[in-house]
Amino acid sequence: MSLTKKVKEYFIEAIEMYKVNDEGQFPNDIHERTRVSRVAHYLSQLIKNDIDFIGYSVDVEYNRRGLEIKRTGEGDLLLPDLIVHKRKSEDQNNLLYVEFKNSNNSCADISRIREMTDQNGRYKYLLGCFVRFDKLDSLEWFKQ
Repeated sequence: MSLTKKVKEYFIEAIEMYKVNDEGQFPNDIHERTRVSRVAHYLSQLIKNDIDFIGYSVDVEYNRRGLEIKRTGEGDLLLPDLIVHKRKSEDQNNLLYVEFKNSNNSCADISRIREMTDQNGRYKYLLGCFVRFDKLDSLEWFKQ
């Protein structure tokens, strides 16, 4: 099975774990970072013993590309909500890029996911996902 398929399955499982263990435990107006950190925790636990993911990290708001700060094509600072990658490896090992929102869609987030998964672009994540915490059964996937 490909790494892309595996990371997608692990991510879906992490969302399910969040739904079982954490959904409904937070006030509606809690910042999305709190929720994202729980999903990241579950995803980290799922991949840590998989030999295919040795060296990969699950990070929240990791804004580095090697040693430089991540920026959009327009030069804006990038703070990915959640990524799966190998740190300091430039673009060769970027697996998953995820943007989360508590309740509403964001055209800017969708546009950012498309930019990050563009295989002719700068970051070349193999898979992207947009997640709304109020619609966890409707993940929106992106693959270029």
